Amino acid sequence: MPRPDLAILPRRGTVAELVTAHAAAGMVAAWLGFTAHELLVRYVPHLAESSSGAATVASTPVETAAIFGNNLVFFTLVAVLPVVNVALFLPQWFGIGTNAATISALAPQDQITLLYRHSIFEVIALLLAIALSYAALFSAAAFLRSATDDRALLVRRFRVIALGYIPIVLLTLAGALLEGTAVVHL
Repeated sequence: MPRPDLAILPRRGTVAELVTAHAAAGMVAAWLGFTAHELLVRYVPHLAESSSGAATVASTPVETAAIFGNNLVFFTLVAVLPVVNVALFLPQWFGIGTNAATISALAPQDQITLLYRHSIFEVIALLLAIALSYAALFSAAAFLRSATDDRALLVRRFRVIALGYIPIVLLTLAGALLEGTAVVHL
């Protein structure tokens, strides 16, 4: 019989189900963003006017640092605010949808350069931040429900959960490096 103190993480099934639900809600928000952009372009003609630009890769380290900092603050907020993080991440998915609609007329390689090659890292980091937020919430709830005052177990759980922040930082850095080098030349 396993020792109860070795059960470091809370019920993984519940966290996985919540992350899956968040991802599904995000996909719906992205679809709504894409659709809203398409409808706006249809009914507000001047929004459809654009130059035929080309996307290239150029080094812009200042923008990369700013992108990294902004994204890391955002992912930190998502990681420490369970339940409330829905209000934070749904607009991000909606924005991905509108951005996808905006660049949909460009060549596939340009679309990948401008949006998709860095977004995958950011989406994974976002979903990990959501998982960490609920793992921390469930650990705290289990501690409050327990009959004992085992703070050492709670500290061990939070240390394990905090280790999950390392991949978030690395994924955010990778996404920022890719996003910071995407430049549109019109």
